[in-house]
Amino acid sequence: MMIKNLTINERILYLIDNQYGGNQKKFADSIGYAPQVVFNIVAGRKSSPSYDVLNAIISTNDTINTDWLLTGKGQMLKSDIKISKSNETEIEYLKKINELQEYKIKQLEEENNRYQRDIEFSKKNN
Repeated sequence: MMIKNLTINERILYLIDNQYGGNQKKFADSIGYAPQVVFNIVAGRKSSPSYDVLNAIISTNDTINTDWLLTGKGQMLKSDIKISKSNETEIEYLKKINELQEYKIKQLEEENNRYQRDIEFSKKNN
């Protein structure tokens, strides 16, 4: 959804409403600032956010389109979310676990088949 002509304060409030259910304290905690700082930006004095606050918002909200936050251009959320290096590593780790589990299942199936053949052989020879 593209919202036009919002001030940066209004965009931050919109972000809080849409990504934090309107909970300014939760948002403030997530970016590492006191709730009063957030209140002063979006409701109180409507002061302009500092570089440090903007940096905190951007660095703790990976899905937020930086251009939208700073200029109002584009969509609020990035259209394609990049996977972080730590997530890539975790995904690779999980893939390897999955491969090992599949290998173990095949081994167990083969062992079970051998066991079944042994039982059949024993039945025939007794």
